[in-house]
Amino acid sequence: MTAETDFATAQNQWLAHLEAQGKSPHTRAAYRRALAHFARWYAVTYDASPQLDKLLPRDIADWQSHQQTVEKAKPATINQRLTALSRFLAWASGQGFLAGNPAAGVSDIRPEARQPKSLTNRDLRRFLRAVDAGGNLRDIAMVALLSGAGLRVGELLALKVGDVTLGERSGQVVVRRGKHRGYRTVPLTGRMERVE
Repeated sequence: MTAETDFATAQNQWLAHLEAQGKSPHTRAAYRRALAHFARWYAVTYDASPQLDKLLPRDIADWQSHQQTVEKAKPATINQRLTALSRFLAWASGQGFLAGNPAAGVSDIRPEARQPKSLTNRDLRRFLRAVDAGGNLRDIAMVALLSGAGLRVGELLALKVGDVTLGERSGQVVVRRGKHRGYRTVPLTGRMERVE
């Protein structure tokens, strides 16, 4: 391979190898786009085509940083591209085109934690009314515990009869194994999210 064509030639060989392994056209196309993105960035940054034996971990980290700060790409997009490049470079290293995988030490970007979605107050009221209209006391109690006491579905399903204590005006629910195996006592009021 020549220095000017080795990246592109190796890329084509790798994609042909993936096709022979039965990788889907969609996966191969995504990998091709990711490698083309890296090659374009490299050419603009260094005014040269990428050469496999000259790539450094710093090049991969700079490419990742460029996508974050300049392109403002989403973490999932950046991670997908990084995975494609890393797999390609691991294969190229196995073929003897370069010594080691310069992308191996570059970590994925942790995506922002997903925020749970909640019902609007109006939708919650409509839901509570529908449950009450059904007249099933078990369903009404379950929905009251979920919406009024903030229990998770798994916590509700794990409750035993002795875990719920009810008084005339208040009560409590003992969650024996909550999130992260946590134990907690949840107070109950006389009016838990009842439909008005």
